Amino acid sequence: MTVREHARLQSFPDWFSFRGPYTTGGSRRKDACPRYTQVGNAVPPLLAEALGETLIGLLAVQQQNQIAHFPDSVDVRRKSSPDFREIADADLVATL
Repeated sequence: MTVREHARLQSFPDWFSFRGPYTTGGSRRKDACPRYTQVGNAVPPLLAEALGETLIGLLAVQQQNQIAHFPDSVDVRRKSSPDFREIADADLVATL
């Protein structure tokens, strides 16, 4: 799989670019962070968004001294505004 395909699976938008070599090895590993490693070590944007929204909600509740009631699951895929998160399944499948 390509770096872009890995990034799409982790919800990175196509406009987001990863800089540096694709792979490194040996002593060069100290000087550069490969693109595959950057994607693998990154926090997926949708996860970061969900965590951020949850923290904002918790802070707001704490500020008001109220008990928090959160749903069992957080749906971060809003249907009202199309954006980079609405990637067609066909775009995620590598052509063999």
